[in-house]
This record gives sequence, C-alpha cells and structure tokens, in this order.
Amino acid sequence: MSQVAEKIDGHRIVEQIRKEAAAGIDPHHPLWTGLEEGKFDKDQLKLWIKQEYHVRNYIIKTLYYTMANSLLLTDPPLYDEEIRILILKSVLQEEGEVNFGVGDKVSHPSLLVQFGEALGMTKAEMHAAPILGCTRAWLDEFIQRCNNSLVEALAGNNMTAELFNTIVFPRVINGLKNRYGFDHHALEFFYEHSDPEVEGAHVEMGADLLARRIKTEADAVKARWAAKFTLIAIQDFYRAIYEHMMAVERK
Repeated sequence: MSQVAEKIDGHRIVEQIRKEAAAGIDPHHPLWTGLEEGKFDKDQLKLWIKQEYHVRNYIIKTLYYTMANSLLLTDPPLYDEEIRILILKSVLQEEGEVNFGVGDKVSHPSLLVQFGEALGMTKAEMHAAPILGCTRAWLDEFIQRCNNSLVEALAGNNMTAELFNTIVFPRVINGLKNRYGFDHHALEFFYEHSDPEVEGAHVEMGADLLARRIKTEADAVKARWAAKFTLIAIQDFYRAIYEHMMAVERK
C-alpha cells in the first residue's frame, strides 16, 4: 500500500542543520584556544598560514568546478540562474573585485599573503610550500561534495563551511591581535571572513537557496549528512594542522 509523502519544509530543515552545525563547533579546539593563549611562535604560525593559503586558492577551483559539474546535475542542466549568480558572486569575492574592475578588494589568497608578509614570508615562499596530507584530504572533500550533488555542495561547501568561519575567525582575530600584536591590515583576511555583511550574507544566501532545493526526503538527508561530514572534516583538518604546528621545534 503506497503512502502519501510528507511535504518537505526545506527552510525548517536548513534551520535545524544550521543550529546543529553551530552547536557542533568545538569551543576547546586546540588551534583556536592556542591562538587565544599565544601558544605558538612565528614558525608555527607560518606552517598554518601556508596551508591556509593553499586551501583558499583551491576553494576558487571548487567554485569553477561546481559551476561546471554540479549544475549539470540540475534539471534542465545549467538553467539554475540563482545558483550561477551565487557562484559568480563567490568567485568575485574569492578572486577579488579589483581583478574585475568593480571595486578595490583584493583576492582572498592575496589577503593571506598580507598576513604571510607580516610573518616575514613572501608570496613565492607561500606558493612553493608543500601541501600537507591533511590539506590534500580536506581539498579532496571539497571536490567530492561538488561531484555528488548540488544540495551537498550548498549544504557543505557553502553554508556549513562559511558558518564555521563566522564563528571561529573572530577568535582567531582576538588571539592574533591581542596576543601577537598584528594589525588590521595583516588580519584583513580574517576580518572579512568574520564580517556579517560579507561572509554572513553568503551564509544566508546559500541557506535560502539550499532550503528551496530540498524537495524530497533524500534531499534533506543528503543536506544533513553533508553538513555533518563537513563540520567533522574541517575541524579534523585544523586539528591535524595543530599537530603539525606542535611538531615544529620552537625557537
């Protein structure tokens, strides 16, 4: 005997996912508490920022990949204008307004170079740094979600990862500013990712688009799992970075 499928309330589901994600962020994570306690020296900070630089360059690749791949999974292919606009806005933010002649903001990798320079590194040094295994695994996770479905890409790569930034990066700023004395220019990358008008707006836009694309129970389950797996992966990634930092001999 067939049963009538229960109507799916995408916005309610997304709000539940967001609450679960926010509650699942570890307040005692050793990297964030270490920064707030001034636990690391400059060489340890350099190791972290080199890997962060690789991640931010790779995120740009995932945006293009989502455009080329995940949109093909929509019906009809490539007709989802709202998603194209979301991705293009994200590309503009990641690549930098200045490179498109529409503003003065530089790319996110360039903002990390500003911090790297404050640590005494050059862009060439950051670019040439080997990609650690944990970083490679995290980057592969980004691509895999793009490969799976549009719902998973929105739930994981967009909403959950950016929500994570808005909660964690204010702590990063607090530690790097108050414990290490870095100025606003050096920390501009973290300020931008903590800004509710920038990163917060991306979270809200992505959440709304996701909610309106959760139409079946399968969509809801995929979104919830993608958010959970993303939160596990991103925190494990930064925990592995912390372990690499602690393996660096302090000077």
